Amino acid sequence: MVKSEKVKTGHNVIDITTGEIIMELCEGDRIVTKQQDEHVAEYITNFNKTVPFVKVYLCDCNELYEELTGTEVITISTLINYISYNDNILRINDKPMKITDIADIIHRDYTNVKKLVASLEKKDVIKKIKWFDEKCNKEMNCIAVNPYLFFRGRDIKRGIVELFKDSKWSKVSYKKG
Repeated sequence: MVKSEKVKTGHNVIDITTGEIIMELCEGDRIVTKQQDEHVAEYITNFNKTVPFVKVYLCDCNELYEELTGTEVITISTLINYISYNDNILRINDKPMKITDIADIIHRDYTNVKKLVASLEKKDVIKKIKWFDEKCNKEMNCIAVNPYLFFRGRDIKRGIVELFKDSKWSKVSYKKG
């Protein structure tokens, strides 16, 4: 059995059956288990750590993609790049996106994009809302993305979740691991 005792420079690891000092652990040293070594050998940890990402939930039977048109799928797939952290608001240059911004990004005319946004809103994928925007420090018209489908980060504003809590997507079953 191994026992650790503190000494001036760190900790001695002692085999308590023999009393022999096996090694010294200094501040900042770590004990790595065999399982950790095996994990590191098999996996790349923190892959693409510096690249932004968006969580996309995997619905059983691809319900979302069955409900959306091809143009809507392409549009939402493009727009997930603009979801902001914590509030799921679509932003460009830290400002809430407008329909004209979306039209520019997806290379469509304003009238068609307005209809496209209305269709995505009807399907509870997005919502046009008035929201106090902390980045701009005022209430603004914004487009929020349903966090039951996509979101960026780990935490989300309760108010955004509340907006979508009754959407069909909040009740969808998701694939397990």
